[in-house]
Amino acid sequence: MSTITFRGAHVRFADLRQREEAGVFARIHFTSDLSTPVIEAMDWQPIPDCVEATKLTGTLTARNLVLTPNQKELRQHEIQMECSEVSDFQLFRIQGEDGDSKRTELRFLARIIEPGAIARVENYMRLVGTSKKSDGALKITYDDQQKLDLAEKDGEPTCVDCENKVPMMHGSTTVHASGQKCLKAEESKAEPALASAREAAGGTHQKKK
Repeated sequence: MSTITFRGAHVRFADLRQREEAGVFARIHFTSDLSTPVIEAMDWQPIPDCVEATKLTGTLTARNLVLTPNQKELRQHEIQMECSEVSDFQLFRIQGEDGDSKRTELRFLARIIEPGAIARVENYMRLVGTSKKSDGALKITYDDQQKLDLAEKDGEPTCVDCENKVPMMHGSTTVHASGQKCLKAEESKAEPALASAREAAGGTHQKKK
């Protein structure tokens, strides 16, 4: 496991989504500063100043997040939640109030599978506020990048959640409690169909006597 901290972070907004396989989950949209440690951790190349907005690569298979307000008197309102994924990174150059200066803003979203996430985020925003003064440090715990490789291991697909003994989501046989699809389960489902396809292909190409 590794951690990455986004400084100057605050919640932009949140929404609730539903997928047939993963069930109900929340998406928390964040804004933060673009720092050198984050650029290095995400393996991003330097971005020219002339670029006003762009999408950035990378997805973190996350475990949890901790959002801590910068102001000492507000730190008691820190929130911690289970988080399955952090993605959709985008860079924006925002015009300053003086009309000349610009600041660089990083936007991204976190996928939360913990029940009641929207209510907790709403309460946090009410207590801490939504202005620049509400900025804090967002720490994400995620799987090491080398563990995310989808290379085969001993002829079988490697599933990070299986390796870490993450249980399946209640009522599902193909999605882990983290919200991630089980690669081994997907492979098992595909094997019978692949075998049938091979048999059909073999039968089609049999030589006539």
